[in-house]
Amino acid sequence: MGMAWVQVVLLAWGLWMARRRAASGEDDLILPLSVRVLLSLSLVAVAFAIWRSDAASPYSEWVFWGMLMSFLGDLSMAGVIPWRQRLIGGMLTFAIAQSFYMAAFIQMMAASGGAAGGRGLWIGVAGYGLLLVVGWMFFIRNPRKQAILNYGALGYGLWVGGMACFALDLAVKLGGVWWLTAVGGLVFVLSDLLIGVTDVGGHRIQQRNYGFG
Repeated sequence: MGMAWVQVVLLAWGLWMARRRAASGEDDLILPLSVRVLLSLSLVAVAFAIWRSDAASPYSEWVFWGMLMSFLGDLSMAGVIPWRQRLIGGMLTFAIAQSFYMAAFIQMMAASGGAAGGRGLWIGVAGYGLLLVVGWMFFIRNPRKQAILNYGALGYGLWVGGMACFALDLAVKLGGVWWLTAVGGLVFVLSDLLIGVTDVGGHRIQQRNYGFG
């Protein structure tokens, strides 16, 4: 609970700072780099604490390694890790993270007496597959960008979609709190789709000023 309050305080402070910077014309309405790094690192710390509190869990260790790779992905996307191509570096590190998450979901289903590949998985394959392919064709594919970015975005998007499919399969099999995992998979797909639309597709998301603060 203590770490959750730290995250809330960091987020509130970061939003306030971002709003001030946007109002003064210094930057877009985004969280400062230091806040983004600390928030991401705090999630790694929480995942580590959960894993070590139940070291025998078939799920928690894989999630910790996934969160650690996601942290490196955040650093890559922020330019802290100096990749030649920031987006390619981010996609590579996040793809490894997705692999760990998929392993966690599969292990959890196996430990619960089931196996991956049920109805939830195939519903996800159909739904996420359609969303990601159509989204890439109409909003992400950009002839002005390098082919490696265009097709890398498609491949990475489908890989993230695969993670979300296993999360949905886990939720359908076990129900209850595991539906939060499926929601998390959906959020991951949508957020990465949005990054593809802006950073590869070149579409700018218009911000509205509602007059706060």
